[in-house]
Amino acid sequence: MIILLPQSAVPIYDGRLKLGAGFSFTDADFNNLSKLPIYDNGKSDLPEHAVVAVGYTLNTYVGEHTGALILSSNIQFAILLGLANAKMM
Repeated sequence: MIILLPQSAVPIYDGRLKLGAGFSFTDADFNNLSKLPIYDNGKSDLPEHAVVAVGYTLNTYVGEHTGALILSSNIQFAILLGLANAKMM
């Protein structure tokens, strides 16, 4: 499993079909996630109309000042699945 620290860059993996078998959400795909190529040599912005899958973890904690239970959604990775044609949008 991938665990990111707050200051870590979010990895964007390139799971497009043209780069191999493509990412198909199987157990084997998730087990080999870190073997996927990183999108555009580590570029952190995706183009418009990018179709992605996002992996995140959910945690809860008690707010320090309010005592309220807070839900935290923490992105761990993104997988570029494809680029939609702008004319289709």
